[in-house]
Amino acid sequence: MKKAVSIVLLFIFSNSLLAQSKQPNIQFDTDYFKAVDHWVVVPEVGTENKFLLGYIYIDEVTGFTFTESFPIEITPRGKWMRKASESIILKRHLDKSTPLVLLVSTGKIRELKLPKKSRWPNHEKDDHWIKGFHFNAIGKSEFAIPYLKIAYRKNPRNAAFELAYAYNATDQFEKAVTLLSDVLKYKKDVVLFRELGYALMKKGAFDDAEKAYENGIQLSNDNSQKAEMAVDMAKQFFQLRDTIKFEKWLSRSKKFAKKEEFILKIGDASEIKNSK
Repeated sequence: MKKAVSIVLLFIFSNSLLAQSKQPNIQFDTDYFKAVDHWVVVPEVGTENKFLLGYIYIDEVTGFTFTESFPIEITPRGKWMRKASESIILKRHLDKSTPLVLLVSTGKIRELKLPKKSRWPNHEKDDHWIKGFHFNAIGKSEFAIPYLKIAYRKNPRNAAFELAYAYNATDQFEKAVTLLSDVLKYKKDVVLFRELGYALMKKGAFDDAEKAYENGIQLSNDNSQKAEMAVDMAKQFFQLRDTIKFEKWLSRSKKFAKKEEFILKIGDASEIKNSK
């Protein structure tokens, strides 16, 4: 993925600045990753009626990002007071430590004279792929799939891996196999074979999974990738109590591993025999 350089001054704040506190007039009930492309409100630490209003989007480089914020106050009667003169452009990375936020309603957007979308996010040509990539990266592949399906229709070669990964992560193995079998007809790639092998293995098609992993291993120049595929197969055949194939793939995992942590540590063939 091409790395872009932001032209604004980048502020990296600890997410402790977004620490949740009790607020009598406002309820924070939305995860940050569910608020992409929305104006939101977050609490300011140590205050009861002061908040930061900003916009959440997915940046190509920083991922989930809170930006273009300014302070607001909420009066005892519930009126929102925007301090537009104190508006600043910043970029704050969001992650699992980020507290819940409040989605700003359409009515409040009009009341505060905000644009429907922030002026800051620079929409990329492959914006859907970028969003899908970052949802996958935080383990929320169910949110990645709608974006990646659009990206795949536009550019199958570019989006195939991320979409297949998302399908596998959400246990949609048949969809992953169908997609990858099609893409691999014209694009041979180690990670595609790896995802195909994983999907086939989860479907119980072990012979086909072996073939997919064999193709990936033959294509790869990276021993860590080879070891990962070999370990997956060895684990599977250990669970199936298939001594011969377990020993085959265990031996290969040790062959490809450069460090001890890559070596499969689940016993040996005698354990399989004794458990039968």
